[in-house]
Amino acid sequence: MSPAEAVKVTLDKPPRFSASGELIGFEDFDPQLLVALGVASVMDYGTYLVGEVAEADLAPFQTAAVQRLIRFDIRRDFDLVQVNGYSFSSFGAPLDLPQDLVLDAYQGGVQLYLVQVEAPVTAEWHAGLVALGAVIGYLPENTFLVRAPAAALPRLRAADGVQHVSLHQPAYKLPPSLLASEDAVVVDLELDGGQDLEPARAFLSSLTAQAVEVSADSLFAYARVQLAPAQVRLVARRPEVLWLERALPVDWSGERLASIVAGRHNGTQLAGATSGYFIDDPGDDYYRCFGGTSAAAPAVTAAAVLAEAWYYYFSPGMEDQLPMPSPAMLRAMLVAQAENLEGGIDRLDLTALPPSPSLAQGWGRVNLEKLFHREQPEPVAELFWDQDHQPTDPERRFTASDEFWKTELQVADPSKDIIAVMVYTDRFAQEGAESLTVNNLDLNIFRNDISPEEGYQYWGNRFGAGSWYSENLFGQQLWVHPGDKVNTVEVIRIEAGELTIPFWIRVEARKVSANAVPGLDGGSPNQDFALYVYNATEAP
Repeated sequence: MSPAEAVKVTLDKPPRFSASGELIGFEDFDPQLLVALGVASVMDYGTYLVGEVAEADLAPFQTAAVQRLIRFDIRRDFDLVQVNGYSFSSFGAPLDLPQDLVLDAYQGGVQLYLVQVEAPVTAEWHAGLVALGAVIGYLPENTFLVRAPAAALPRLRAADGVQHVSLHQPAYKLPPSLLASEDAVVVDLELDGGQDLEPARAFLSSLTAQAVEVSADSLFAYARVQLAPAQVRLVARRPEVLWLERALPVDWSGERLASIVAGRHNGTQLAGATSGYFIDDPGDDYYRCFGGTSAAAPAVTAAAVLAEAWYYYFSPGMEDQLPMPSPAMLRAMLVAQAENLEGGIDRLDLTALPPSPSLAQGWGRVNLEKLFHREQPEPVAELFWDQDHQPTDPERRFTASDEFWKTELQVADPSKDIIAVMVYTDRFAQEGAESLTVNNLDLNIFRNDISPEEGYQYWGNRFGAGSWYSENLFGQQLWVHPGDKVNTVEVIRIEAGELTIPFWIRVEARKVSANAVPGLDGGSPNQDFALYVYNATEAP
């Protein structure tokens, strides 16, 4: 079957456990089983397989997979190129692009290409792209923005794993709001710092009759310029330009610094010096109360500063940790000990708050009393694994989509909840990406060796209905992978007394597509994480 007639699927490999319940690997699929399922293998990873099923055979495949207790996902998005609101088949061409924003090639020898591989990129596929050009950015799913000379195009198309190559068109660099503008507008430009930018700077200066300054960081360069609508389109046609957007002006709203310095915080709202626009109490001309993220930001920022100091000075067992906690670790700690506001009043619509996490309360209200062990006479055991920045032989930094890290733990106090929070700092997606997620890690707690009828299986952000506690999925027939594909914060919260025996905790690299830890692994795809576990110790 041709690729255009097939549908991509992922199949989770069955885990293999030792007699003591340790996860020791995953079973490969028998080739005859794949034939019976109608699956042609595309790429075999350590924990799952990506294959293709003929469109006409998709329904029988689903029935057969369910009967054989095989978890699967249908991934039509693996065969779509999606950028800046445009979506088209990996085996076709984009439709409905503005004609003045379509090129056969950029002027000069440097070209920008969208290169999509068949499945989550492997180290070998990525190295093949790097050998032919420079990988500038990533767009889900499995698509890379590559700078390469025009002469490399045939080799890019023939590279291992590649299923689509097309020009990164000027139309992909402009948000619709900028295209719709009929007046001159101040525009911020993101430029490719790997190119000679003097020609672009000179071109921009010629459009504005004034010198244009280009600033740069370690990855990209930037410029700000005022352009007429026709000039916006001309600028987008240059290969040095990666993205254009309307510059946002700085507006003073009358807020005063005293709103933070002299504020009062009652736990759910912030009271700060009034800006002159809002006064809640006719008898108080100096303070007003309000809620929301604007009120939460200064309170949580202060809490993070205190949590950082506590981690460094007071937390036990930190001899092997980084000198200071990473932002990911701070976030994990604050999320883990946040207070559930379920049953309280939503100030927006005056309804009862649902359990955390929810849009109404996020992960809950920061509670430093719990984090600092002020609410119990004796500290509760906790474990910290911060981001792994070891230059070589990392234990908790993944460089491939089939790696995982695990360790065995035991409950410290059965009368208290077990809380595990994993946070990873993802690579940023390229502008114009339809999804912000680049890499994907999953958190899992399990104990499967008790009996066929009894066990424990928890996944990050899989909560029970109407509960902020995680659901035990052991024994449930799950036909899709239970991991969270979207969020970079994953929480498992197990109610006191539910899990009292030793257990395993695992972080799996479901997808590692881009370099999230700059300066390490030669710029190849990588991803590390921070993990905080409350009420557990390492098993002997």
